[in-house]
Amino acid sequence: TYVADADFVAALSALTERVHDHGSRIALQLEHGGLRSMETWNAAYRAEHPDLDQLAVSRPPAPLRLADRLGLLDLSPHVMTTDEVYELAADFGRAAARAVDAGYDVIHVAGANMGIVHQFLSPFYNRRDDEFGDGPRFLELVHDEVRSRVGDVPLMTKVPAETEVPSVIRRRLTRRDAVGVCRRLADYGYDALVPVNGTVVWDMSIVRGSFPERAWRDESFQDAYRDTFGGRLRRDLVELGNRVESLAFGFEPAWNAGLTRDVRRVVDVPVLAEGGIRRRGRMDRLLGSACD
Repeated sequence: TYVADADFVAALSALTERVHDHGSRIALQLEHGGLRSMETWNAAYRAEHPDLDQLAVSRPPAPLRLADRLGLLDLSPHVMTTDEVYELAADFGRAAARAVDAGYDVIHVAGANMGIVHQFLSPFYNRRDDEFGDGPRFLELVHDEVRSRVGDVPLMTKVPAETEVPSVIRRRLTRRDAVGVCRRLADYGYDALVPVNGTVVWDMSIVRGSFPERAWRDESFQDAYRDTFGGRLRRDLVELGNRVESLAFGFEPAWNAGLTRDVRRVVDVPVLAEGGIRRRGRMDRLLGSACD
């Protein structure tokens, strides 16, 4: 919503100017939630905007439809037509142009964490029968829209590998698939890539480590939790789910390094690494081997 607001983005020039004053550069990440949009999971937001539908790549997968029937989600998907997909890509281009006008130096398309770009890439979500059934095609179109509006401003994207998916889910982006997508996007013209391991739903694999006990217990958050999740019971269920998931996804320093190393072998553009990288010594060891 904020990046779609031209006045809001224009006001960010005060931020970018300060960054430039210190000799640094700054990127803006463009994202659209699709089936992960706020009206799906935020009960208070949904109540304030009852007519909002989620943009969907295809009919939601069966596990999400089940969660909707159980009341854990609130789905009202609108499956985009081919023309609407083209218009969405144009929205990414227009948002990029606003960002560059405000002084941002790099455009980063959020291609992971179950946003709509990830939903195009993932066979778990994408069952289209038009040209966009080929998931990377959407990112290629976004590339063209951005380039047509901002020229050669550096353009990068995340690329997910759905390595943390339970084995019962057969349709997924394998590590090999993700490496292939990265090679294709590098050849197409993306200036840098950020490969990440993940899954097909929003869970603790994204923020690995110990259960965030303090955040769940902080009294100043409790009203917001209840508003967000639609009551105390649903809030408690989400907390329980986070607690169980935290046992499955322990902290592992630089947990994407193996994937980034594989990608770096097959592309000629910079490969960035993120995820549990906290110490200078580890950064020095990763640079030039697992990432750039």
